[in-house]
Amino acid sequence: MNLSVSLFLISTSLMVSCKKKPESSKEQKPGNKNIVIEVEFSSPPSKAALRYSPLKYGKKAALNIEWDDNSLAGIEALPLLNKKVYTDGCGNNISYTAALAINGLSNNNNKELGDHYQGKVSYHQMLMLIKAGWDIENHGDYHNKNGTFGNGDNILKNIKDLNERLFEKTGYLMNTFVVPNADSGYVAAAEQLGFLCSTTQGAKDGYVIYPEYGGLTELNSLPEGYIQFNRSFTDDWTTGYVNANLKPYIDRLLSLSSSSSNFLFRLGSHSIESAGFQSFINYIEQQANDELWVTSMRELMEYRVVKEKISKTEALSNNMLKITLDYDKIPDSLRFRDISFYIDTESNIKSIKISGADRSTYNQDQKLINILF
Repeated sequence: MNLSVSLFLISTSLMVSCKKKPESSKEQKPGNKNIVIEVEFSSPPSKAALRYSPLKYGKKAALNIEWDDNSLAGIEALPLLNKKVYTDGCGNNISYTAALAINGLSNNNNKELGDHYQGKVSYHQMLMLIKAGWDIENHGDYHNKNGTFGNGDNILKNIKDLNERLFEKTGYLMNTFVVPNADSGYVAAAEQLGFLCSTTQGAKDGYVIYPEYGGLTELNSLPEGYIQFNRSFTDDWTTGYVNANLKPYIDRLLSLSSSSSNFLFRLGSHSIESAGFQSFINYIEQQANDELWVTSMRELMEYRVVKEKISKTEALSNNMLKITLDYDKIPDSLRFRDISFYIDTESNIKSIKISGADRSTYNQDQKLINILF
């Protein structure tokens, strides 16, 4: 197959041809559908229209945390993050989630890192993360270009092989990328292969990087299409470092963000120190005032894709608004297909009826509706 062919086309073929595995993430849910929302008002409104929320659940800001190199720190962080919650804007708690960036094979001995390799997250543990809502990110099949074992400068192969390897082992299809070693060539290759985005602290490959020098990204200013993110990075989780260097980012993130200007803070690591990390996430929960979406880069970007590609029709008649959401243009490769929106109207909502969604939640007072899969 030509190397320029999208990785998602390759992986779609794998979905058909590979044997079903005994355990699978079962997170990919291909198959588009229409959603019908019927909103009844207390009195006929002069106007009523759907307005997509810039961020899921009506949040004002977003935070991504990810661990690189198959780090067991992600497994240690899982139960800590599971206990921290925000709401869906409708009274239901959602646990904080994060991401794990993985390699496939060791440069030293060519052994499979997910196959119970000492000191690395196993495939079974990856499935635990996935089922908890985390993302697994592609970090290159081999981490180093010039190790004893590796793909050298064949960057496309290094990315593709890992996607196929993880799908074969778990049924999970990756579409986010973390550049290994800040090596050049990976940013362009990830876009060529159909990834939604990548992240690095160094390699740019001629791309604009958001933000240019770390810190916060204003999501409203991002162009359409593939995005190359920057991120802050630390392996120091001592309480002193967290207080001096990480908590101020949270303060700034929350102070700058509003309903019309949404900011993102991205943070990477290889390690964890429980007391310092616990202090960090305690502080986040205390300061966030339920306005922060703590999620993976994948969920953030897939929400953006859904918001851009979903189509809608609206019909207002007397005191009834009927909305049809058409998912036909939403790629089957997306894991997170949810959408949140408000009903802009001066009238009070009397009732809401939703059909076609796996799940839905709504807040009649705030006029917020979440369509969930």
